[in-house]
Amino acid sequence: MTRARHSHYESLQRFFAPTHFTPQGWAELQDLAERCRDVGDGNWRDTSRAIAHAVAPHLFRLFVSKHKLMRGREAGFAEYLSSIKAKGIPRFPNGLDRGNRAWVDHGMICYGARERFFISQPYGLSDDAMAGLVSDCSEYGLSFHIESGLSFHFPGSTILIEVRRNRRAS
Repeated sequence: MTRARHSHYESLQRFFAPTHFTPQGWAELQDLAERCRDVGDGNWRDTSRAIAHAVAPHLFRLFVSKHKLMRGREAGFAEYLSSIKAKGIPRFPNGLDRGNRAWVDHGMICYGARERFFISQPYGLSDDAMAGLVSDCSEYGLSFHIESGLSFHFPGSTILIEVRRNRRAS
């Protein structure tokens, strides 16, 4: 059996087609796209910022719902380690983490119904930042998961990293 091959451009055209939406949903999407084009001076950064502001509250509600969050607060990674009483955590004056953790940006401790976990929403991950994330998780018995679609800090420009206790270790 031979599969039909399509170019990337053709695939994108099909993805953006109105058949993926209800007629009302497609009309609303077209309206949103038109309004985003009118933001600022029309450059891609203004459009991206407008879209991020439009969808961020919805993505945050999805994140809260997915994890059944009761609350969350901005925090650094060292503060998260202290809050879960991780073994071997370094002590920092005033609780400040002076380490070079390039993978941590827009950090937050999240309190779910069953567990506490840390999220970071960086604009990207270099090789060194990824190595640091793997090293930190290995050192403190943690695991991580990276998602590109649920980041609510400047959606479309950041990724979401969830760090939590390694379930096998607890």
